[in-house]
Amino acid sequence: MIKRSRLLNAPPKTLEEIYFTEIRPQLYENHAHRHQTGVRTGTTLAEHLDSACQFILTVSRIAEVPENKRPLLLAATAVHDLNKLDPQERKVKTLARNQEFLREQLEKACVLTFVVSEDDLELVRKLIERHSGHNVSDGSRFLPEDPNIERWAAMLTAADFI
Repeated sequence: MIKRSRLLNAPPKTLEEIYFTEIRPQLYENHAHRHQTGVRTGTTLAEHLDSACQFILTVSRIAEVPENKRPLLLAATAVHDLNKLDPQERKVKTLARNQEFLREQLEKACVLTFVVSEDDLELVRKLIERHSGHNVSDGSRFLPEDPNIERWAAMLTAADFI
């Protein structure tokens, strides 16, 4: 869909346009039947993911997240509840570190195209893990990393409360 508009010399779609025309419909197709429990009783997983993604789109723009990182933050948000996407309901940390499972979920959510490198996938993994309270259990605290990761993970944590 993105390529078609470029072929017609139309300006590239914004991240928001891509979300509302491609990603959001897929979230509802995939998860509208999955009802939430606990404090989210009465809503579907699709509604939760949609609200979180819309929050991230807004907050990441206001917070001036670099344009090359906003799609990765959106990708992480679209699949952040990995345990709810897994038939075995394994822990988020375990699932985030399973590259095959993570890529599969990103593809199902129509956001895998945003993840173009191993570094991108690693950022998505870190954001998903850190939003769920696992913080930094992979030893990366001892390695140099972008100081914005904590800030972006906090955005995802906030989006999860919506």
